[in-house]
Amino acid sequence: MSDANWPDFFIVGAPKCGTTSMGRYLNQHPEIFVIRGEPHYFGTDIEYNSPRLKKAQYQALVRASGGKPVVGERSTWYLYSRRAAEEIHAANPRARIIAMLRNPAEMMHSLHAHHLQRGRRDDAPTLAAALEREPERRRGRGIPAAARFPESLFYSAIPRYTDQLRRYLQRFGHERVHVIVFDDLVADAPGVYRRALEFLGVDPDFRPDFSVHNVSAPTPDSWLFRRWKSSTLRYRARSLVPETLYTRLRRRRQRKQSAMARSTPRPPLTVETRRRIARSFTEEVDRLESLLERDLSAWRPEDGA
Repeated sequence: MSDANWPDFFIVGAPKCGTTSMGRYLNQHPEIFVIRGEPHYFGTDIEYNSPRLKKAQYQALVRASGGKPVVGERSTWYLYSRRAAEEIHAANPRARIIAMLRNPAEMMHSLHAHHLQRGRRDDAPTLAAALEREPERRRGRGIPAAARFPESLFYSAIPRYTDQLRRYLQRFGHERVHVIVFDDLVADAPGVYRRALEFLGVDPDFRPDFSVHNVSAPTPDSWLFRRWKSSTLRYRARSLVPETLYTRLRRRRQRKQSAMARSTPRPPLTVETRRRIARSFTEEVDRLESLLERDLSAWRPEDGA
């Protein structure tokens, strides 16, 4: 590790693009430690935690690596943040950046379901309804009391990946930014994982448990639960729990959430809404294809849509 005070790499988002799973896969590697949760120390234009972690608290999380030489963290709103790239670069200009992207329609649908089921952070019953309310919410009106922060409800802005990626490419250079497309992770998790390990400069032959994480499912809708989720106390508490106990508790929660997700499925994404989103992102997909130099035709509107 080059600097004991700052992470060596950052999974910067986007939300609902496989970042939780990738963080867990990487944390299983004998050379890699990933800070638990989403600290969001950087990206000071977004109020994810209240209060924000202090520098000493954040660096204590970094140092709790258990002797693993490579330390990373995962905060999914760093990609959307306008400040995070510059702030991360100021702390560690040699950091490596992993960005994960997903079809905008699917990402928006999954994020809305996540907000709807996790403490009613969004009270719009469908993604279509949330998109209709977005102009008012951008003016500061109609924000649910349980919303984590207003920008998390600006669904149509969150998957505008091209300009977000460029902030990191301009700061860190192409050789230090690694982009993972969610479709590839689903189709070939071992191959995607191996390439990530090669990017991070660790043994690429290690194979983790490729279970799916962070399934959208209902959680307690209470003031106490919302305060816990928005408090930095949970990061300090997590860092004190032994890894074996933490893993056991997390797996128990995953089983419960998976069962709840099956019993309470999220509202379906209608064909009409999917087509509407795809049409509105045609230019964005063009720009992203050019930036990444890869085909994203699966993200485009269907013929005749």
